[in-house]
Amino acid sequence: MSNSLHIAQNLVAIAPAMDNPFTGIVPNFTVFGAEFNTLWKKLFAGLWAVVLIWTAARLLMSFMAMSDHKGGGHPQALSEARSDTKKAAFAFGGTIAFGAIVSLFFALFG
Repeated sequence: MSNSLHIAQNLVAIAPAMDNPFTGIVPNFTVFGAEFNTLWKKLFAGLWAVVLIWTAARLLMSFMAMSDHKGGGHPQALSEARSDTKKAAFAFGGTIAFGAIVSLFFALFG
């Protein structure tokens, strides 16, 4: 057994047990008042809407770029346009599903 592993095991054995100081504490935005609670939700919903519009526009533009390169004799440009379309579709889908994704994380880890 290595010397550093032996020292680490001895320290763990003699270290006192400590309780988790965050047990029972959950995030609570109402502590700042009802106005703040309403405001941050409105701001977040607005930001989410802007991101949704942006990703939808990027998806539409990538479809148009892919359409422009079809049959144009530029296979590399078509391949790049398809790759951009896949990325834009993934971003758009992730933006749409953001609420469900966050809920899933809270259900699994919260």
